[in-house]
Amino acid sequence: MGKNKRNRNKSDNIDDQIRAYRGFIPWSRAEYDWALATLDLRRKNMKGNLPLTEEYAHLKEEMTHLMGRELHNFNIMLLISEIFHQRYPDEIQFMAHSLRFHGIHRFLREHDRELTKMGLVSVRGNKHYVEPQLIESLCTLPYSRIENEDSEDISFHFLYDEVIKITRAKMNAPLN
Repeated sequence: MGKNKRNRNKSDNIDDQIRAYRGFIPWSRAEYDWALATLDLRRKNMKGNLPLTEEYAHLKEEMTHLMGRELHNFNIMLLISEIFHQRYPDEIQFMAHSLRFHGIHRFLREHDRELTKMGLVSVRGNKHYVEPQLIESLCTLPYSRIENEDSEDISFHFLYDEVIKITRAKMNAPLN
């Protein structure tokens, strides 16, 4: 392989990583639903501590000191990683979809009160229900870059107003 082709492949890989971090690789609601169903099923059958995946190997010492809820949350994190590695063996696809999955979870958790007031999130029986249009928006919208004024940190999140605007547009769209 020529030097130019190798450099182009590295450049393409970096471009793909940037696209994944910025949320430009969309996901489908069906994939999101699959991930939730798989997580629920595997969580019910989870016995004991899961083995550390390669990406979390540096936390081995820390894991030995975790107890109770912290250990349970850590095991769920490992389970999600394992599920996504199996479904998306390509590194970029794994990164893109696991970042989006965690971004969706973070958005729903951070804005639960507002989303509940708007009727976009509800609890029916003992199940959490999210309007399909909201999930569709979160599965396809790119993330917005947020710079922390107090430090040099840059993070990527869904902007609340943008998500709500797109979701409402999907809900008011005429049915074909």
